[in-house]
Order: sequence, then structure tokens, then C-alpha cells
Amino acid sequence: MILLFCLALGLRLMFLLSQIRHNPIFSHVMMDEKMHDLWAWQIATGQGFGGDPFFRAPGYYGLLSLIYRIFGHQVIAGRILGCVLGSFSVLLILKLGERLGGRKLGMLAGLIAALYWPLIYFDVQLLSPSLEIFLNLFMFEVIFRAREKSSSGLYLAAGVLLGLSAITRPTILSFAPILALWVMVEKGGKGGWKKNLVATLLLSAGALLCVMPVSIYNLAHQGQFVLIATNGGVNFFIGNNPRSNGMTAVVPGTRKGWQSGYEDTHRLAEEALGHGLSEAEVSSYWYRRSWQWILTEPGAWLRLLLHKFRLYWSPHEIGNNQSISSVARLSFLMRLLAWAGFPLLAALAFPGLIAARGREWALLLLFVPANMMTTILFFCNARYRLPVIPVLILLAAGACVRIYELLGVGGKWKEISVMGLASVSAFFFVMSNPPDARAYARDSEANHALQMAVALSSGGDPQERDPGEAKKYYEEVLRLWPAFPEASIGLAGILREEGEFSRARSLLDEALKAHPHHRGILQARAAIESASGQTLEAIRDLNELLTTSPGDAPLLQELGCLQAAVGEAEAARRNLERALAIRPELVKARRCLEALPKEQAPLPR
Repeated sequence: MILLFCLALGLRLMFLLSQIRHNPIFSHVMMDEKMHDLWAWQIATGQGFGGDPFFRAPGYYGLLSLIYRIFGHQVIAGRILGCVLGSFSVLLILKLGERLGGRKLGMLAGLIAALYWPLIYFDVQLLSPSLEIFLNLFMFEVIFRAREKSSSGLYLAAGVLLGLSAITRPTILSFAPILALWVMVEKGGKGGWKKNLVATLLLSAGALLCVMPVSIYNLAHQGQFVLIATNGGVNFFIGNNPRSNGMTAVVPGTRKGWQSGYEDTHRLAEEALGHGLSEAEVSSYWYRRSWQWILTEPGAWLRLLLHKFRLYWSPHEIGNNQSISSVARLSFLMRLLAWAGFPLLAALAFPGLIAARGREWALLLLFVPANMMTTILFFCNARYRLPVIPVLILLAAGACVRIYELLGVGGKWKEISVMGLASVSAFFFVMSNPPDARAYARDSEANHALQMAVALSSGGDPQERDPGEAKKYYEEVLRLWPAFPEASIGLAGILREEGEFSRARSLLDEALKAHPHHRGILQARAAIESASGQTLEAIRDLNELLTTSPGDAPLLQELGCLQAAVGEAEAARRNLERALAIRPELVKARRCLEALPKEQAPLPR
């Protein structure tokens, strides 16, 4: 066990080190990682949530805040925490394997878990799967021991682990009734149904001990009952609307970026209802929007649900915050392990169902459809599928051990053939699932190149910026996604800094042909026109932007300063005063206004 733990931890630390060395993005926490880091540091420093309820389940970043309190604001400490949790999960998989099928099954399952590259990948992220999986596996081990020993204390402990898992990711609650029913109908021991009822109550009490403080906190800070978190409605709408593709975590009509998307989902809900909304009311609004569509277009929803079922069993590791395969390939270790991914695991796990017998196996197997259903009811990506991977690893190990045993016994080729056919069928089913391999590879590479370009051109430590390398990545994005707005804007910005105004202007003109009236492109073109002395053209673009955003103070500021530069004093004064009325802190607007000639008093009649 010690050797296996050291192997698992060593591989995870090797991947962590390779990311530090070879991945410029790695030092710039983004999207969900960024919010976990921010919230954890707020909690660690006593700032809390500013009176708001929990938008996302607090289990993971609550634990991360303890790490920050001990080690300071060291992101690397949070990443090492994930590596340690993942390594302990490998040992729990070994223990469960031994319980289910003996020493061989346990050791093989543990070895597969130590080497399985998506587990390694997620263990170094500031994301919740490492904690989720550890708590779930620990819960299974404790519940099985409680059944063996008829221990009230262990049933209570299993409930606590269930509750901790729920406040890390609430979808585990879909499995809670299955677990309670399993405890109620278990056989053996003294006391019969009364003993089972007490065990179920203790299990439930343990879970409530963890969940209810979160609910009470939300009630105190919201005035409305919210069980764990308020992001459910938005996430449900993401996966259940007529424009959903089942995997992209963006509400249609909102801006990209975590904070921008959060603000837009609240703004759109409040505009639709005509008044301010609490967090719980925003969530309810998006739930209602989803159900309105589902009930209006049940056929379309069922087709989308089937599509998400296939995405759940996709051969790809579908990314949410970044391109998983592209980032993983930066590590030699991961390139070495990449051949043994999800398709192979699924192909080995499916025939393992033939050898999986017993009540403990039944409970583990029921966890898979419970996780799958809650995932496809929302939207699919690799980290939401990850909690079932330990069960698939145990099935795969069981299949391998069973085949090894059958090969040592004559006359068992029929069962071996059935298992082989099941394996081939599972492999081809997984490989046939969306998304399309070629298009997904292209989009993943483009997303990765875009993130690299942004990190190298504008994010993080100034010493890590490299505009020359960023240009190469932006050009790669535009090769894969011609005229893509964000890449066109980013590359044009670098070209402007280098004085290549003509090329930058041409680039943005091409992007505008593909995306007419695009706000970001027009704003970038105005900046280039202003820098290259084409002031009148810049004024024209800013005026076009203000037709759709008349109250945008920074735009008014830029327009007013440009108008002042060409002598349009009256228009400049009007726009600068409007900008300062909206945002008095705009220093540039104030300076431009002060530089204008004083208004002359009207001559007496």
C-alpha cells in the first residue's frame, strides 16, 4: 500500500512540476479555479461572502481556505492538496477492490487508478473532483464496514461523509435515496427491519449535520431557504434551452468569462421581470425558463437528453475551463499515459458487469446511473463524469482478474468470448459518440491556443509576458477559427503596440465582415485609428458603438477626448460631462474636460 501511494503521489507531483515548467497558463488561475481561489482567500482572511448566500457549494473552497490559512495565499499548496487527496483515493480504490474481489482485484484496481491520466490531470487543478472522489470512496468503505459490524457509529460517520460530499457537489444527493434504501433492505445481523431503520436514520442524521449549517447560513444571508447553493437554476438552463449543445457552460446571450457571465445572468433575469432579484429568485427564474421550453418542446428536449447521454459516454475528456487534452500533452508523462484513456477503460469495465456479483457491487453500480442522470439533466463535461471513474476502474480490474482466472481453467472459452464481445461492443459504442473527433480536436487546439495567447500577452506577472509568442498563438487560433473576434482583437492589440497599424486595421476589417457591428472589434479598431492618427475614423466607430451603448462611460470618455483633439469642443464637452456624471472617477475624462477652452458667456443684447 505504501508503494502504491508513493507511486500515485509521485506521478501527480511529476505532472504538477511539468505544468509549472511548460504551461504558461498554469500560473494564471482562470474561470472556476480563479473563483475557488478568490473565495478561499476571502474566507481565510475573514472577509466571508459579503452577506451573500453560497452561489456554489462551499465544501472544496472551504477546505482550500484552511490550506491558505496555514500556508498563506499559495496556490501551489492547494494543488498539492489535490495530489494528496487523489493518492489516498487510489488506496481507497485498492481497499474496495480487495473487499469486492480479493487481493488481485484490489491491487490491479489501485494500479489502474494511480496511472489513469484524467485522474492525475484533475488532481492538480483547483477544482472539486479530487475531494468529491475521496469523500465518495471513503463513504463507500465506511458504509460497507458499518454493514459488516452493525455499527451505529459507522452509519453516522457514513452519513457525515455523504453530507460533506453534498456540500462539495450537491448532485450526490440524487444517490442518497438509493443509499438509504440499500441500508433499509440489507440482510444479515440481528434486529431486522428495526436495526435497518435506525441505521438509515443515523445515516440521514449524519448527512444533515453537514448540510443544515450551509442551509442556515443561506437563510440568514438570503431570507429564503436555499439547501446548499444558488447556481442550480443557471446550470439547469445551460443544459436545457433550445441553443444548448449539452456541453458548453455558457448561457446564450451572455458574455464569456466567469464574472461577466454571472453578472449577465442576473441582469437578464432582472430585466425580464422588471425588478431586482435575490440570488434564489434568479435561480428560480432560470429554472422556470428551462421548464417552459421543456414543456413546450418535449421532443426537442428528449433529443437533447439523448445527445447528452451520448456525451456522457464520449471518448473525449470534454473540457469546461480549458482544453484538457491540449494541456495534458504539454507533459511527457501524460503523453506516455494517454493511450489508456476512457475508451479503453469503458471497454474493460463493461464485461466486468458479468463478474460483478453481490450487494456491495450492486450499491457501487447504482452510483453510476445516479451520477449519469444528474449530469445529463444539466450538461456534460469530463469533471462531472469523473466521480464514476473509480467504479469503472473496479469493474475493469474485475474483468481482467476474471479473464485471467478463466484462462487457467479449461473449457471456459464461452464466457471469455462473451466478455470479449462485450468489451468490443462497449469500445465501439464509446468511440461512436459525439463530439466529432476532428472538429473537437480543432476546437480544443484553438481554445488552448487562445488561452495561451491571452496569458502571454496580458495576464499574470509582467515578467511572464511574451508578445512574440502570444502572436504565434493568436495566429494559430485564426488559422483554426478564421476571423474569430477575441483572437483578432488580441493580435491587433499586439500589432498596434509594434506600430503595424495597417496590418492591425486590415485584420479587424476582415473580422468585422464576419461579425458586423461587433462591439469589441469596433472598439479595438477605434483604438488603432486613434493611435495611427485617423482620429475622424475613430470618432465614427465610437459613435456607432454608442448607438447601442449610450450610457457607456469609458466610450464617452474616449469619444470626448478625441473630439477635443480635433477641435469639436462643444461635442467633446457634452460627452465628457455625460461620462463624468455616470462615473465621476474617470481621471482621463476630467483632464480632457479641464483642457477644453472655457465656455464664453453670451454677449448682452
